[in-house]
Amino acid sequence: MRNWIEIDGKTSRNFGLAMARLPLWTAAAETVENITLPGVAVEMDRHTGQYQDFNLTLTGYLTRPPMCGDFPKLIDWLQNGKQLVMSTQPQIYGVIRKVGQITPKRIGTRANEIQIPFTFKPFKYTRENIPETFDTSPAYIHVWGNVYCEPVYRLTVDPELTGAALFTVNGETITILNPAIQTGTVVIDIPRRKIYMEENGVLTIVQTYTTGDFWKLVLVPGSNTISWNSHVTAVSVTVNERWL
Repeated sequence: MRNWIEIDGKTSRNFGLAMARLPLWTAAAETVENITLPGVAVEMDRHTGQYQDFNLTLTGYLTRPPMCGDFPKLIDWLQNGKQLVMSTQPQIYGVIRKVGQITPKRIGTRANEIQIPFTFKPFKYTRENIPETFDTSPAYIHVWGNVYCEPVYRLTVDPELTGAALFTVNGETITILNPAIQTGTVVIDIPRRKIYMEENGVLTIVQTYTTGDFWKLVLVPGSNTISWNSHVTAVSVTVNERWL
């Protein structure tokens, strides 16, 4: 019983919960649409690029009597957690969507077995998500995950220069006009689909002063290239690497 799970920084051992053999993470399935074509007997499949939530039931054993309020604390920890790590793959975490009904079952005279039915969002994320800063254009980023990731870019810009700042990821360029660079910092938040200028920790939406499909500035598995013009003096990238 050396297996463990961790939810939001607390491990199963804190609650006297020993885990049975843990699986590897389930791979999420991409949804596919069937399209009927006139005069064609066979439907055409179209991959949507969208992935479904997946279910994973884990088995644990309470090896000490659930007294003194321990069991309610355990249930609260399971049902209200957000991020789960398994000892089988401790470098990544899954995002909990919901937890189903938990019904303990007596095993022998002391232990109780509990089945924990989780539903997870489709992607798993790296636990080490430290921003990396580049000050020379172009710069190169390698992504180890097996699906595209949606980073957060923090651009240090020179507000004294006239004209626009240009930022490019894998050939996709956005233009950031002067009103958006007055504070010296521009944040391109791909997960939230927002562009901000930042001043003293305060974010102000400024994407009306930008042109280009900034939501396409994703990083793909393998090698990626980012570049910028002289208006930008440094770029910090939080990759948000993820796996199916």
